[in-house]
Amino acid sequence: MEIEGINAHVAASSGGEVLIEIRDGTSTVRWEAEASCCSTGAPTGACCVGTSCSITTQAACAGVWSAGLTCAQVGCGATPPNADAVINAPASMPVNAVAPMSVVVTNSGGTAASNVRITLATPSSQVMFFSAPGQGGVLGFQPGTVSWTLPTLAAGDSTTLTVQLNSTCWSGPQTLSATTSATGVAARTFTSSVTVQAPVTAPVTVTATSVPNATPPLKADDTVTHTLVLTNTAAFAQTATMSFQAGNYAIFDRIDSCGGGTCQISGGSTFMWSGTMDPQQTLTFVLTTRMTECFSPSFVRTGLAGGGFIYVMGACNAVLGTTVGGQQMFSVAPAVYGVLEAVNVQPGTIGPADAGGAPAANPTFQLFRGNPPLQMRATFHNTLTRALDLGAITISLPSDWTITSNPTNGAVHDVDYGQITFSGTVPAGGSIDYEFGATCANLEQSGSLALN
Repeated sequence: MEIEGINAHVAASSGGEVLIEIRDGTSTVRWEAEASCCSTGAPTGACCVGTSCSITTQAACAGVWSAGLTCAQVGCGATPPNADAVINAPASMPVNAVAPMSVVVTNSGGTAASNVRITLATPSSQVMFFSAPGQGGVLGFQPGTVSWTLPTLAAGDSTTLTVQLNSTCWSGPQTLSATTSATGVAARTFTSSVTVQAPVTAPVTVTATSVPNATPPLKADDTVTHTLVLTNTAAFAQTATMSFQAGNYAIFDRIDSCGGGTCQISGGSTFMWSGTMDPQQTLTFVLTTRMTECFSPSFVRTGLAGGGFIYVMGACNAVLGTTVGGQQMFSVAPAVYGVLEAVNVQPGTIGPADAGGAPAANPTFQLFRGNPPLQMRATFHNTLTRALDLGAITISLPSDWTITSNPTNGAVHDVDYGQITFSGTVPAGGSIDYEFGATCANLEQSGSLALN
């Protein structure tokens, strides 16, 4: 090549190297350089001879050859790259807390580090975990790790990586680790300790009283007023929670007074409170529960928290206080009760019905002689001061009974299942019934009837 008296040509070629010279019009060499001959197909890399560097093949390198690296990356005569890490985390933090922290990564080597990877880890995501990483950090599948990747980090440069550290209910010293690596740089791990402080608590006294608006047994629409008093005995503030159920067949009708913090009713049957109690503070809560139409003979009493204890909880499920003994319990009566009896009483053959106990709590008894035809009547009594929709009430008949006359008043006999189903509305304080005829092959040994 020649430009205005300047020409460049290959002066020599040997061993995969070429010597390029640039001469002026008087053939004086103005510039020369050796270059690798790319025609050999061999991989190239940085070749260090002393502090001099050239790009050549391994065969043509008379010094230290580094495959695939540039002279800027190896820095002949300079110290290799590295990736040191310093973890800046709080020396201590409370349980269930969030604290900012960082990792400072420094390349103290003499050449640039490429593909620098930093992984920060906690002992376990159940013990501590990370959130909100900055600088492109990526949380692991379990948030107990977070990772960063830096394309390059120049010699002598540092970068700061930030993240939020979250503690859980595990207390005591916990070790954080930062593992760094880079191209050509072996992985190293740096550690730092964080102490998670156990919560400091003091007792909270809890008292509860319940006053019904009617004399038990309670029935649907009756209410009970509950008063709870909490006192923080500590000389410091405490954050606490409280949760309990309304009791059998009851729902929370309203919160008359929330002593402080946040009160709410969930699903009608659960009361929940959370808040902070100041030193020596007393909080008073007034709640009203209301009885529903539900009833089962298996459970004939009701009380706040099912008659059990009411707990005030602190951080990490620490019990700050509880009521002394279980809650007051009250007897419960059904809103509607039924009586099933034979009404064609015949002296010496069919005796009168005897309830044998409280309505709906015990079966009806009648004495029979022989196997007479029976005129049966099912009666449903409403104890409320308002009308009540029965929905569907089913009588399951003994298998050896035969229906001789269809049920009256809209009741339906299911022959396949041996059942009679009835629905209707019972007036306030009144009753509703239906009748049917039946016979039994062996009445004296027949099974009992059940109202469902």
